[in-house]
Amino acid sequence: MSITVVAVPFALAQIVTTFITAGASIAAMNALNTNMNKNATDETIHQDSCDDTVVISEANFIEKTFDTPFTDKSILLKTLDEHGFINIHEEYGKIYAKYQNYYLQFERNQETEPYRVSINCLEKDSAEEKLDDLNTEYSMNVQEESYLSIIEKLKENNMEIESEEVLDDNSIVLTVNLEN
Repeated sequence: MSITVVAVPFALAQIVTTFITAGASIAAMNALNTNMNKNATDETIHQDSCDDTVVISEANFIEKTFDTPFTDKSILLKTLDEHGFINIHEEYGKIYAKYQNYYLQFERNQETEPYRVSINCLEKDSAEEKLDDLNTEYSMNVQEESYLSIIEKLKENNMEIESEEVLDDNSIVLTVNLEN
């Protein structure tokens, strides 16, 4: 017998635990009855066990909501993918993603507004730290997209880059030759 446990709000967890326990008890009783009926002289009765069951209560799980600077959906999706998030999907304008013990939900009221993110994670995990990591990676992806767009516009206008320098803070300085 195998059991899959999903972290849910505390009240729902109690209900699920009750059903799981009841189901395990019924399974154990069925196994006992089957074995007793099959061979009344056999003193060895085999039962499935639920030793792998872990219940995560609401006390161990937190949800925090943050405003983000994320405005571009495609860059956000790229950032989540590059950062190693899984189960990235969009439903009704909301973006969902999972990374280890972190469950993220991004939403916004209008496409011109930045996303708000709700992070569900274990209490011991740092939601702020995970959001800081995403902010850093998102910023680098925005810079990359901007850089590529500028290079493309320069090519379209037959302009040449004379020099390119990456500064200590990862800023990029482009010197463009305007004498063509």
